[in-house]
Amino acid sequence: MKLPRGLVLPLAAGFMPVLLALVMFFEGCRLTAYQDGAGVWTICYGHTLGVKRGDVATVGQCMAWLQQDLQASISAVDKRLKPDVGWLCRVANVDWVFQFGETRYRRSTLLARFNAGDRYGAPDEFLRWVYVDGKDCRLAASNCGGVVTRAQVRRELCLAAP
Repeated sequence: MKLPRGLVLPLAAGFMPVLLALVMFFEGCRLTAYQDGAGVWTICYGHTLGVKRGDVATVGQCMAWLQQDLQASISAVDKRLKPDVGWLCRVANVDWVFQFGETRYRRSTLLARFNAGDRYGAPDEFLRWVYVDGKDCRLAASNCGGVVTRAQVRRELCLAAP
């Protein structure tokens, strides 16, 4: 798969720079609160905790929240993902938890397949997570195609993982 235009993953730099590039590219940064595709109040780079209509943030606050949110996602993956899947695939799993949450991750077939040792089949599970608020993002009319692209990038990261 060809990476989306504008997405540059600094692979030589390692885990955290790649994770930051991936999340920042797909989330984008908005300094005023908005409702995401599922109607959840969101601000900055996908931050949702305690966000309400009318909230405004600074770039510094956005970066602090992003670091906190990523740390929580990293901890969730480190706690639940048992096999060594390689650092690129770990990035993909952390990005998935960042988007969908630890509870969904804990219950997911994605995690179950990785933990069962299905190193090459498990990445296909990323492709199942292409719905937003009941809308199939594979359909152009749903206007959420970035969700599909992000799932494809995650899959490719796992398949390419060293």
